[in-house]
Order: sequence, then C-alpha cells, then structure tokens
Amino acid sequence: LTFPLVDFTSSSSNSVQEVKVMDMETKNYSSSMSDFILLGISSNPHLQKPLFAVFLIMYLVTLVGNVLIILAIHSDARLHTPMYFFLSNLSFMDICFTTVIVPKMLVTLLSETKAISYVGCLVQMYFFMAFGNTDSYLLASMAIDRLVAICNPLHYDVAMMTPMLNPFIYSLRNKDMKRGLRKLRDRIHS
Repeated sequence: LTFPLVDFTSSSSNSVQEVKVMDMETKNYSSSMSDFILLGISSNPHLQKPLFAVFLIMYLVTLVGNVLIILAIHSDARLHTPMYFFLSNLSFMDICFTTVIVPKMLVTLLSETKAISYVGCLVQMYFFMAFGNTDSYLLASMAIDRLVAICNPLHYDVAMMTPMLNPFIYSLRNKDMKRGLRKLRDRIHS
C-alpha cells in the first residue's frame, strides 16, 4: 500500500503555493507500529529541565531512603523480627518499583526522541505490574503479622514460626534435610 503525502512548499520565484504529491515508498517513509511516542508531562522545552531536576531529586530521595531503611534493619539485631523483615522487603520492592518507570521518564524528559519500543513498553508494564502486585502481597503479609501480634500477643512468636507459615526454616531444622545439605556441600567442595 502506498499513501500519498501532500507537501505544501512555497516557490522562490513567486509567492504561489505549489502542491507536490510524494509517494511514501519512494521517500522511505514507514508507518510501523513498533514504537510508541511518549508525550510526557509537558511539551514546553523550557519546563523539561526543571521537571527533570524535580523528578531526579524525588527518585534519589526514594532510593536513599529505602536503602537506609534496609541498612538500618540489617545492621540492628533487635530489628530481626517478621515485621521488619517484611518492611525491608517492602523497601527493596519500592526501589525496584520506582526503578522500572522513573529512569525512562528522566531520559525521555531530556532526549529529542520521545519514543519507546513496543517490546520495551511491554517489559516495562510487566515489571511495573509485577512489583506492584508484590508490594500489595507484602503489605497484606504485614497486616496479617500485625493482626496476630495485636490479637494474640502471647502466642505471636509461636504463631509466626510455625512450619506452615515458614516451611523453609522448618525444613532446615529437619535432620534428614541437614544430612542432605551436608552431602551436597561435600560434593561441591570435593
């Protein structure tokens, strides 16, 4: 299929407009659906750099804040409880969640080409939704943890460490599992 492209140019000899019809195939124009154009927040070029600075500062504050939460939880042994375990995982997921979208937005604010490929858009949307869902599950886990801590405070340690809630830790306590892991370790080191 060829589509005519109408070009209105002014002639230099006289001021009469002449109309040229060009064939899109001969001028190598292509209309493929492999890219999406990102319109962004503002198309005003004077606002692009201030918007970039604002979003970069917000992104860096998010990263630094979440890294500090993770480091504080891992450095203090008193914070090694289920609630803070979920909180450190939530901070990590928040880092991943913002890193999916914000860097591309920052690049788009400063670049001349404001496009994203179809595959890139799908990958970005997949990870955005995956990290968003993981955030929701972590928040639900934190809510259940607090529910058990408030409703059954004397049974909290037992309830949060049952084999049904934490099968990996329970399997490490199992003698057969320990023996199997030792054999695997010895095979790897020999």
